[in-house]
Amino acid sequence: MWSFPKAGPEHSNSSSKLNEFFNDQDASTALVRETVQNSLDAALDKNEPVRVRFSLASFPWDALEPFLRTGRAGESLDNHLSSDDLGKFAGSFTGKELRCLIIEDEGTKGLIGETDKNNALSGSNFVGFWWNDGISGKGKGSSGSHGVGKTTLTRISAMSMFLAVTKRSTDEKRYLLGFANLPYHRVNGNSYLGYGRFGRSVQEGSDKKFMPIEDVVKVDEFLSEFSLKRDESGLSVLIPGVPKSVDSSGLLLATVRDYYWPILKGDLIVEVVDRHSGEATTIKAENLAEVISNISQQEEWSQKAVSDTEHRVEVVREILKLRTGRNPNWFAGNEPLMNGDGHLDIKEALPKECFSSANLEQMRSAFENGQLVGLSFSLKFETVGGEKQIGMVELYFKKGEERRDDNSQFIRNQIIISRQPSYVPKNVTCFLIAEDQEMSDYLKEAEEPAHTRWFLNRFNEHKSFKSDWSLRFVMSLPRQMYRILSREDEDESTYENFADDIFSVSEPAGTGAKKKRGEKPKQTKPPIDLPPVKRQPAIRIERDTDDPGFDLLPVGNINELFAEEEISFPIKVSVKAAYVSALGKSRSWRDYSKIDFEFGKTIPIDISPKGSAKVLEAAKNTFTIELLQPDFRVSAKGFDGNRDLLVHPRIKL
Repeated sequence: MWSFPKAGPEHSNSSSKLNEFFNDQDASTALVRETVQNSLDAALDKNEPVRVRFSLASFPWDALEPFLRTGRAGESLDNHLSSDDLGKFAGSFTGKELRCLIIEDEGTKGLIGETDKNNALSGSNFVGFWWNDGISGKGKGSSGSHGVGKTTLTRISAMSMFLAVTKRSTDEKRYLLGFANLPYHRVNGNSYLGYGRFGRSVQEGSDKKFMPIEDVVKVDEFLSEFSLKRDESGLSVLIPGVPKSVDSSGLLLATVRDYYWPILKGDLIVEVVDRHSGEATTIKAENLAEVISNISQQEEWSQKAVSDTEHRVEVVREILKLRTGRNPNWFAGNEPLMNGDGHLDIKEALPKECFSSANLEQMRSAFENGQLVGLSFSLKFETVGGEKQIGMVELYFKKGEERRDDNSQFIRNQIIISRQPSYVPKNVTCFLIAEDQEMSDYLKEAEEPAHTRWFLNRFNEHKSFKSDWSLRFVMSLPRQMYRILSREDEDESTYENFADDIFSVSEPAGTGAKKKRGEKPKQTKPPIDLPPVKRQPAIRIERDTDDPGFDLLPVGNINELFAEEEISFPIKVSVKAAYVSALGKSRSWRDYSKIDFEFGKTIPIDISPKGSAKVLEAAKNTFTIELLQPDFRVSAKGFDGNRDLLVHPRIKL
């Protein structure tokens, strides 16, 4: 039966916010990414492929009704779904034909571990799936870590629920369970918290527990009613009330776009079945290109998405050949240049000196000729508990035709980190792959629940490792390596070397007017005497070591200095900053990346006293302020205290 806990005076009126992490993904993409990831994490034998089947079917209300009862006379789950408190999402499903999605996997362990929710941190996959919100029971080597699987399943259901049967590899037991993800609501005068579960109430002494159903007859009834098999270990999920937007084409496209990597490696086989039409498509390494070709013939799908996927699949096939054979374009066992002794001041860089002259020439030549070039790097890091680890990351480049968008891919343990920027040109395809368990677990600390990007602040909030420099290195590795391959690192810098901590008023008072478009040039006038160029300090920079950053402050005689130059407030000042590059100060501006910092976002700009200045614009590593009076302090704090910072301000006259 379904049970919704009643709301008490000490409970909050709340609803899960985890679903908001998936707002930038369509329903099919979010569903496929999360469910396939969970199945891969639960693989029974790493040498055998995991099979996942998505089936679309329809069932009448009468088929579902026995599994929607609450135990209260005359009340079912439908009473909760039609509560007025759900607003525009309220609706009755009694008597309707319900479109359903069924997800089944094979070659997996099922939901293993203890079934009692009282030990939420036990590491039990069962408790993590059924009870935990944002708390994962997954251990080392897994792809996910946020405990949002059931939220993704309920997202595509108009009834905000699912039912499931699992058979466990550990004890061969089968369990029937369900979950409904509703907000706080009221039914028949009773107030309920925003979730419900399908199972059974158990009284053990003075303790009352809610447990899954393990009665063999009831489990078989459920499997038979919906034509499901659960003879092998694994998980079967029934999601009712699925919209028409979730269809076979969308499931196929999401699968080939997000899981072509494990499919091509032979680790995954996916089947998409439409029980209405009888059509079924199996996706595996041997026919992946054929499936993508069939998808490309459907006009409703973006031809760009299909074309990008076709291109990436071709490159991955080359990658798999390159790293398994003896190929002169495969360079393994590289290490970055390490600077610093303590954990907090370790800096890793990748100058061309990390490679031998022969290897450097070979990889550059191959890259320029459009051949695939592959490298592997080993990185050292240490957990807060003192465990020293070495992780491996692979990097591949291939130069070709320019594409519309960044065609690079970051892959961590079977998952594509789909929105991670590479900062390489659009005519270069780049793959960064981290399958090594230590490296994967390290990078996983930086991911948000949807697994689409790495964030330094998330990594440091977890406080699992002593340093984030390996993460910084991995995030910037494609850009650094591309510069070496393209010989960009040998170009002369076009940036000037200004002083670090001071700047001057250096422009003459009269600079002349600009000629308007179409205006004929006037006769050259005799030169006039210009005032001598002044180079006296006007504004100083004060460094802060306790809260890493800087303050812009006026020099003591700024009024007199401006009077001599016939300059008056307000004046504009632009400020540019960058971390010092391991390749020298002149390279620092070019090596800047948004992952370092962004003014106005990761680095706030504070002004005191209030009204003494205002920020006109802030983007990336530059901001512009308008100084309104000679008494001002403009502060920018929150930089990495273990990295040297260049700051170049300029008065704009």
